[in-house]
Amino acid sequence: MDVKKRRINEITGKKTDYNRYDIIVIIASVIFAIFFSLMSLYRLSVFDPQYDTALFNQIFWNTLHSGELLTNSFEGGSHFGVHFSPILVLVLPFYYLSSSATTLFVIKSVLITLGVVPIYLCAREFVGEKNAWMVALIYFLYPCVQGLGYCDFYEVSFLPFFGGMTLWAYLTKRNNLMLACGCFCLLIKEDVSLFILMLGIVGLYLNRSKTLKENLHFILLIILSLFVLFLFFFIIIPAFPIENPVITVHNIDQYTNISSNLSEHNINRLNYLLQLFLPLLFIPFAGLSVLVIGVPSFLEILLSPNQEYYYIGQHYSSLIIPVVFMAFIIGVTRISSDKRKQGLVTQRNILILVLVCSLVATLLWSPVIPPLQYAAHGGHIPTWQHSPVLHQVIDIIPADISVAAPMNILPFLTNRHDVYMNYNPQADLILLDEKLPEYAQDFQQHMKDISEQYQKALDIDGTSVYVKNDNPMLLDTIQKKSTIIVKS
Repeated sequence: MDVKKRRINEITGKKTDYNRYDIIVIIASVIFAIFFSLMSLYRLSVFDPQYDTALFNQIFWNTLHSGELLTNSFEGGSHFGVHFSPILVLVLPFYYLSSSATTLFVIKSVLITLGVVPIYLCAREFVGEKNAWMVALIYFLYPCVQGLGYCDFYEVSFLPFFGGMTLWAYLTKRNNLMLACGCFCLLIKEDVSLFILMLGIVGLYLNRSKTLKENLHFILLIILSLFVLFLFFFIIIPAFPIENPVITVHNIDQYTNISSNLSEHNINRLNYLLQLFLPLLFIPFAGLSVLVIGVPSFLEILLSPNQEYYYIGQHYSSLIIPVVFMAFIIGVTRISSDKRKQGLVTQRNILILVLVCSLVATLLWSPVIPPLQYAAHGGHIPTWQHSPVLHQVIDIIPADISVAAPMNILPFLTNRHDVYMNYNPQADLILLDEKLPEYAQDFQQHMKDISEQYQKALDIDGTSVYVKNDNPMLLDTIQKKSTIIVKS
C-alpha cells in the first residue's frame, strides 16, 4: 500500500511540475501577444510607415468586397502575380469580422506568438520538461522574434508556427505530421519551398541507408517543393499578370548578380549574423545537421542587395528562425550530452546563461526598444497630438472614391477598391499632411500638376485635401463635412 501511495505521489508531483511549466509558457505567450499587438497599434496610431500593412489590408478588402482574388492597387493586380501565398485565405474569416489594419496586427502578433509552440514541444523532448520553459522564454526575448512582432503584417507570419511544427515532427520522427505541416509551409510563400526542399534533401541523405518506403515522406517533400516552384514561376505568374512586373523579378535579385550584391553592405551582413547567433551563444552551430536545412534561406537573405533583408526589424528573419531555434535545442543537447561533464556544463546552466544573454541582446538590439524610449521621453508627441485631426479628416472621405496619399497614411484608406501610394492623376482625391513631409516627396514634385488638376477642399492643422476639378459634388461634400472638424 505504501508503495502504491508513493507511486501516486510521484505521478502527482510530476504532473504538478509539468503543469507549472506549461502555465509559465502560457502566461509569457499571452504577455508577448498583447504587448506586440499594442506596440504595433501604437506604431499605426502615430502614422509610422505601413506600406505592407496597407497592401495586405486592401488585398483582403478587395477579396471580400470586390470579389477580386487578393488584388491591390500597389502591385497593380493580384498578389499571386508577386508571391504564391494561398495560405492568406485563412485570414479572411477574421478580417471579415473586422475589416481593418488593426485586425491584421493582432493576427500577426498571435501568429508570431504561436511560433513558440513547436519550439516548446521540441525542447520538452530534448532538454526535458523542467528546462523547456527557458527555451520558450529565450524565443520571446530573441531580437529577431521581437522584430517580427513589431513589423508589418506579412504572409510569412505563418512560418514560425508551421515551419517549427514541420521541424519538430522531423526531429521526433513524426513523418506524417512533418509531411502535413510541410504542405502548409508550401502554401505560405514560394521561397519557403527552398526550406522544405532542403529539409527533404537532408532527411533523405541522413536516412540513405533506409528503404525507399521509409524515405517516402522526404521524397514527397522534394517533389512537392519543386512542383510549387514550377507552378509559381511558369503557371501562376502568367495567369495573374501585374502592372509592374519588375516587382516579381526582384524575387530573384539575390542570384542574378552575386558579386555585385556582395560588393557593399557587408558590415550590415556581419552585424546581422552577430545579432542572429550571439544571443544564443552560437550554440545552433552545434546542431549543424539541423542548421544546414536553413542554408537556402540564409543565402536568400545574405545575398540580397536590399539591406532590409539583413535587418532584424524586418520579416525576412522568419525564414530562418525555426531552423535556428531547433538547431539551438539540438546543440544544447549535444553540448551537455557527455555524462562525464559535470559542474557548470549542464543543460540548465547553459539555458540560464543563454537566457541572460538573450535579455541583454533584447536591450541592445530589439527594434522595440527605441520606440519605447521615444514614448518615455515624449517622442512622437507632435504626431500623436496631430493624429486626432488627421483621423477626423480620413473619416469624412467617402469609401467609394479613389484616393492618393503618402505611405504612412495608407493603412487607414485601403478599405476601398483604388488607392495609390504616390501621385496618380486618376485619383479622385489627394490627402496630404505637412506634419510628415518626408513621406510625401513624390507629391511635392507634382504640386504643379496637382494645383492645375485639383482644387484644395480643406486645409486643417496642416492636413490638406485636394479634390479633382471634374468632381464638384465631392468637393462640396468634403467642404460641408470639414466644418464639423473645424468646430470640433
